[in-house]
Amino acid sequence: MEALEADNFLPKVLSIVISLLTTSCVIVVASIVFPARRSNPEAHAPLRASDDVMGILRRACFDCHSNETRWPWYSALAPVSWLVAHDVATGRRELNFSEWYSYLPEVRRRKLLWIGRAVGDGTMPPRLYQLVHRGSRLTKAQRSLILRWLKDELNKLDCRSERLDSASRSLVARLDLHPEVGR
Repeated sequence: MEALEADNFLPKVLSIVISLLTTSCVIVVASIVFPARRSNPEAHAPLRASDDVMGILRRACFDCHSNETRWPWYSALAPVSWLVAHDVATGRRELNFSEWYSYLPEVRRRKLLWIGRAVGDGTMPPRLYQLVHRGSRLTKAQRSLILRWLKDELNKLDCRSERLDSASRSLVARLDLHPEVGR
């Protein structure tokens, strides 16, 4: 009986090894035949902010939310390349700092409010991104600086339009409750 089990062991191991090699070959061929589309189009209306704010945004946000993506080595290897390219395309579609001033003021206001919620509650940058890109983690001071910048930008937009919608009022009020953030 043991001899029979030993005879079955080698073919099973060989089958697993062949399956792994076949899968690896398929992935390599797929990455060559179907590469992910990676591009950094020209910025038409990029965001302008202080050097401190821009430094934080470049490090923590621009890879997905601008046309200045730093494509890491693994973004050329399928299937990871497809996931990275998809995340970048989705991020740019939702918020693109390279096109910031092409947005209408009301759209910029909504995007500022979204940034405020995402940075305030810690959902941006995403945890997985932070694990791979350790420099993207935001300190409390950096979050405060971004939130102060948001408040200033909202106030500029609201002064121009001479109205403050309820969402803007709510964010500005929350910032005013935290002097270390709002000033």
